[in-house]
Amino acid sequence: MQYTLQGIVKFILDKIKSTNNGVMFFLQGDLGVGKTYLVREVAKYLKIKDKITSPTFLILKDYQIPGDSRLLVHVDFYRFLDSFDQSVLDQIGFFDYAGNDVVFIEWPEIVQSHLPEDLVKQAVKIKITKDEWGNRIYQVE
Repeated sequence: MQYTLQGIVKFILDKIKSTNNGVMFFLQGDLGVGKTYLVREVAKYLKIKDKITSPTFLILKDYQIPGDSRLLVHVDFYRFLDSFDQSVLDQIGFFDYAGNDVVFIEWPEIVQSHLPEDLVKQAVKIKITKDEWGNRIYQVE
């Protein structure tokens, strides 16, 4: 199903609000397509005041969701496009967040073979592309 920015943000917020447990979103798309932009828009609606920036060099950033015990966790595995080592997940404490918090993963194709099958199956897969006019198209798979 295809969504506009407003539609995908509403879809994501509904998913987040439908559970008190963790929820994971796989954000797929080319470099510069707007994956971090989408996380920033969701954070705005969750009333997170911190500036949301790409975690490419830090790998993982977390933000407290006001009025919620969960964190918004933003992970970017782009740095590992050429090679990925399972130990990275332990080093960043990934499994402390998975299943408990709201996790957005950029470049999930790099890491998903290293994740438990149940996490991958439960993750909401969102593909972001642009049309010929440069408008973003959000597709939930």
